[in-house]
Amino acid sequence: MLNVALGVVVVALLTRLLGAASYGSYALLISLGTIVQLFADGGLYLTLTRQLAEAPKRQTALLSHTMSLRLALLVVAFTIGLALTLVIPSLHSLTAAFVLVALGLVAQSMSQLLMGVFQQAQSIWPATVGDLLGRGAQLAAIGALAATAVTLEGMALTFAVGAGVALFAHQLLLPTARRWRLTAHWPTWKELAAVSWPLGALLLLSAIYFRIDTVILSLYWDAARVGYYGLAYRIIESALFFPAMLGGLLLPRLSEALAKNQRARAGRLVSEGLTVALGVALVGVALAAGFAQEIIQVVSGADFAPAAPLLMLLAPALLILFAGNIFGFTLVALKKQVALLKLYAGLVVLNLILNLLFIPQYGATAAALTTLITEGLAAGIAGWLTWRLLPWRLAYPRLLLRKPAKQ
Repeated sequence: MLNVALGVVVVALLTRLLGAASYGSYALLISLGTIVQLFADGGLYLTLTRQLAEAPKRQTALLSHTMSLRLALLVVAFTIGLALTLVIPSLHSLTAAFVLVALGLVAQSMSQLLMGVFQQAQSIWPATVGDLLGRGAQLAAIGALAATAVTLEGMALTFAVGAGVALFAHQLLLPTARRWRLTAHWPTWKELAAVSWPLGALLLLSAIYFRIDTVILSLYWDAARVGYYGLAYRIIESALFFPAMLGGLLLPRLSEALAKNQRARAGRLVSEGLTVALGVALVGVALAAGFAQEIIQVVSGADFAPAAPLLMLLAPALLILFAGNIFGFTLVALKKQVALLKLYAGLVVLNLILNLLFIPQYGATAAALTTLITEGLAAGIAGWLTWRLLPWRLAYPRLLLRKPAKQ
């Protein structure tokens, strides 16, 4: 929760220092960079997390090959992304800031793989410490630049600094027995890619319909309106650390239970994880919908007041996103990523059509409603697929983080 609070402080400083228009450009850069980053994701994080649970004796080798492949893919993807900013006239002025955001996203992406190691070891404190140090470094950098370099490029630099410090801390806190090294082994990379590509395609499609609305909004509306929507969306997005953390803890246990054919235990884990996620989400919906104006006022001030109705509109998405995260991790554990891939491919087409039809006329309101529709369909269908394979129900949760009794 402290990391989320620091994240909100970062958003508050960025919005107040940059203003609506420049913050809109910042939000656009993060959206574009995230889409480029996920071209290089390859599904490697989820694949690594599952493989670490299934083959604990090969952890160092698995981590070394996966980290090396991820870095190579990131270099290729962001080189192409940089070329696009130089070719597309409307992005020329954002090229320098894009480079800095890209460096931060590369560091974030490498840190993400280390999360799989911490989660498999059921040791979350190193990940938390690294994240907190990264947030602290970003805040310190913002403070240092606040009086002299309040520019889009300066704030993009603070993002890169924070992500870099977090990666350095995560690497230092990695257990000695699991330290990795760069290694280029094409046959192993091919094997990893063959296993993980459906997950990578799934995450890329998810990012497209999760982020493309901001990009389309920037094509038809001024940067200030993009900033209002970006702020509301960022507040909702800041809460997603919880289902991601919960799903990350759930995945190795589910994979282990399914590998041992303990389907009853796997079903209990899904039911308890879903119940916890929805309980937390209900609190978030009540706060975001009931106090939207107050939240926006406290975070970013009166200049961002138009973001409050958008936050109220997006609030129900918390329930959908929290449930969808749990179902997504479960289907990955069940090795049903191809079914998820087909689902997300259809949703991307629907999302693009709705956004292109309605954003030109209705702006951010249309973007928010489209998000609710597509995320709702994604969570509903994923929940149904999960129930067919591993029946779940909402029930009073036991402590999910407690190690289960041996069966």
